[in-house]
Amino acid sequence: MKTLGYVLIGFVSIVCLTGIVSSKAEASVYIGEYCWKAEDANGPILVIKLGVFDNGGGHYYLSGVNSFPTEGAVISVHGNAEWNGGNIIMTLNLSGMYSWGKSDGTSTIILNSALNGSYFSLQHEYGYCQGSAVEKHCLEYYHGIVTLVFCP
Repeated sequence: MKTLGYVLIGFVSIVCLTGIVSSKAEASVYIGEYCWKAEDANGPILVIKLGVFDNGGGHYYLSGVNSFPTEGAVISVHGNAEWNGGNIIMTLNLSGMYSWGKSDGTSTIILNSALNGSYFSLQHEYGYCQGSAVEKHCLEYYHGIVTLVFCP
């Protein structure tokens, strides 16, 4: 009988604590859709399209796609953004399939107050590495600039 009492007290405690924690939680607020053109030394590469959700306190959730017009590929993207001084730091996780194979990776984008900036990306690729069509795994590093554009 004592065991049942302890279980009941534990259950009631958990329910009360869950109510306290969840009552202070705020829902994300959808801000809108933003797009950036990403370029490297050879010119435009892709368009990044993200839905931005404000989680409060300078924290943002990002969800969207990378579109590669020259390759006809659309890659799934999600991540977070934070204010850091006068900049916005975005971290994106991405994965998808291209005509040449598969890729997943992480990108960091640093934006200024005009929402333009630079990107750095490390990708794990399978199927096409450094100009070789030989099916193998490799890590590729990409970097360049991003410019805010109207979403297509």
